[in-house]
Amino acid sequence: MKTLAIFSNTLFAAAEGSLNSASQKFELRLAKGLSAHFQRVYVISPAVAENVLMDGIFFVHADMKTKRVADFYQAGRDKEITHILFFGYHPLVIRQALRFGPQVKKYSFVFDTHRGMSEFRGPLRRAAINVVFQYGNHLLKRLNGLLLFKQTAYDDIGHGLPYLLTTVPAVGKKQQDLISRDQKDNRYTICYAGALTAYNSVLEMAEAARLFASGNAPVRFVICGSGPLYQALRDAAPDNMVVTGRISEAEVLRWMQVSDLMLNIRRTDEIVNRYAYPSKLIDYLEQGKTVLTTDVDPREPLSEVCFILRQTDAASICHEVQRVMNATEEAIAKRQKIDMYLRQYHNAEKIYSEIYTFLTSPECNR
Repeated sequence: MKTLAIFSNTLFAAAEGSLNSASQKFELRLAKGLSAHFQRVYVISPAVAENVLMDGIFFVHADMKTKRVADFYQAGRDKEITHILFFGYHPLVIRQALRFGPQVKKYSFVFDTHRGMSEFRGPLRRAAINVVFQYGNHLLKRLNGLLLFKQTAYDDIGHGLPYLLTTVPAVGKKQQDLISRDQKDNRYTICYAGALTAYNSVLEMAEAARLFASGNAPVRFVICGSGPLYQALRDAAPDNMVVTGRISEAEVLRWMQVSDLMLNIRRTDEIVNRYAYPSKLIDYLEQGKTVLTTDVDPREPLSEVCFILRQTDAASICHEVQRVMNATEEAIAKRQKIDMYLRQYHNAEKIYSEIYTFLTSPECNR
């Protein structure tokens, strides 16, 4: 019997709509998708309050081993686990996975880098984080394989291991709630929903909004999310920009529903883009929205369904938004291709089947 244990620091037994972060939602979808292939799937996490079976997944509580890492080994040692999947490359997590012995196959899904996490730390703290994760990177070579979003991530941390390049699955259009009265507006509404970080160009969005305001253009920017630049964004936001802070998924969907254009302006030269794929881009497309994005993945012909932004400075954002506003027929044509595009490049059933095949493949039985 093939059984999979997923180690998570934050996932708990809940409906997807109750989860706050994109990584939690991704991990839950992954567990559900793989539960159709493995005979049993465990999610072992300190965020699980009590052991419970939910939607075919066994959620198992793990006590904390250190301040930041749970005791995954103790929580899973009595389970008949054949495969382990965890996220990232924290050395304490890897060392716990290795305690299960060579008969258990071990994999990491690396969809982010510690260098993005340490962006807003002081120099001493950054140096300490780098030392920890460099050791974790060294330990990766003892695993059976890696799951990645980008080839560039493998170039950084591959160690010659077997690997699978995968992507974010489309899970189907979410139910939209009724629009609240204060969200209705006659202005052209431009929305971003995600982390408020430098590599997502949120301060450049504020400056672009200011450029529109100076020209008295009937445009409104809405920024949904939280992050290290939240206060700086609030301070920089002009009158034609709404900064919501952290809000529920239902509220984000309502803002998306009233928006004319969604933004995904990730800086492609940032280190994070070598590892990550922005799940919000798929969320936007699943809602059938017009999207302006940077070219975040050269494997995909994103221009078929999105408008592509080449530069992320405020003037370029402003210029490209104006072009999209005037390209009504082109925007309609792109939206009409979305369903076929998602079936071809982000088909959930195909993605989870490929991941299962990789995790159980002979090439990883080393």
